[in-house]
Amino acid sequence: MKQLRFLLYLLSWVVCCELSATPHNIASLAKVSCSSALTQEQGCENVVDQVIRIAGKGEWVAKTKLDFRGRVYPYPWIQLDWEEPIYTNQVILYDRVDKDSHTAAGTLFFSDGSSITVNQIPNDGAPKVVTFETKKMNGFVFRRQMGKDEI
Repeated sequence: MKQLRFLLYLLSWVVCCELSATPHNIASLAKVSCSSALTQEQGCENVVDQVIRIAGKGEWVAKTKLDFRGRVYPYPWIQLDWEEPIYTNQVILYDRVDKDSHTAAGTLFFSDGSSITVNQIPNDGAPKVVTFETKKMNGFVFRRQMGKDEI
């Protein structure tokens, strides 16, 4: 009987904890991929290293080109995937501290098929908190849409 009560306790704890969100950053538990990286030191794994707002450190810099109008192409993207589904209602984005390379806007594409357009990303490395109804997902992609000279 004690074993059955203990098992029920464990099952109720697992169900409770699986459905509740954590206040902790779970990005570091994700597999990260990206469109490109300018250098090996500026690779996509830097987006989950928890080094933020320090110029030249912990930054992902995509390898892109400018067209004749000064617009970036192709639009860079970053993808985070988790082995098990997660529940979240928030993504926090950080632009680089370098004010000469601004990601002003982009779109979050979630593995559940939904998407959210993100505007007004600060150009100083300050956090852009994106909140939404709690979603169950295995991952998401953030694709840059507009930058400094494209607004």
